[in-house]
Amino acid sequence: MNWKDFEGEIFAILKESYPEAKITFNAKIKGRYSKVTRQLDILVEEYVAGNRMRIVFEAKYFNKKVDVKSVESCLGMLEDVEANKSIMISVKGFSEAAYNRAHFGPSQIELDVLSFDQLTNYQGECAIPYSGNNGVLISPPFGWIFDAKPTSPFIAV
Repeated sequence: MNWKDFEGEIFAILKESYPEAKITFNAKIKGRYSKVTRQLDILVEEYVAGNRMRIVFEAKYFNKKVDVKSVESCLGMLEDVEANKSIMISVKGFSEAAYNRAHFGPSQIELDVLSFDQLTNYQGECAIPYSGNNGVLISPPFGWIFDAKPTSPFIAV
């Protein structure tokens, strides 16, 4: 496998997992601040409760753990393309500093980091538990996911 195959595998998993979402491979978006076209490995766009959600997937096919510099670069790019969230996926994992920067930084933008193996278990970046006509949009804490399986007596786990 090479980096292009790695990106293609991630794209295929996302297309299968989210058939209703608009998923673009090798997306190009003009940056709000940089005023230049930015390249995104995979862009997922979906509307939730009338609001556009833009999630960027960055594939890191490095021969070592992803470092904090790559995480900071991704955070800057997220602001520029006005994304709500990014998910970085790596074959070798992430340095402790990279995890810390993603988790403890002041940015209002979320950045989750997953290994390739964890991607197949990833079920959602938000959930809308509801009862009758009432519901709420919630996001999980850093590093957590929502499990869509019904688990009595809970609405969401």
